[in-house]
Amino acid sequence: MEHISFDISILSPLSQIENSSEQTLIDQFQVGIDGLLLKQYPRAVIFLPTVWRSIPNPRKFVRELKQKGGWPIDYWDASIDIIKFTTTLIKQP
Repeated sequence: MEHISFDISILSPLSQIENSSEQTLIDQFQVGIDGLLLKQYPRAVIFLPTVWRSIPNPRKFVRELKQKGGWPIDYWDASIDIIKFTTTLIKQP
């Protein structure tokens, strides 16, 4: 147990983004800072801001999020709800 460490991410209030296009989404969020939640019934998928460490490219970030949610990477629809947020990260050694 002495070698276990963990991080806790506390989410900020959620902020809905108008869905006019995937490119508009990419232009509106802050790389390395914002987390992203996409919802379209029956799917919902989230990436915390810490995912930027492994996916630093905004377009790839969105495409991999869509793939995680079960959509094709090139899929986009105006009915997808887009929600962004930030987190406060608490690290425990």
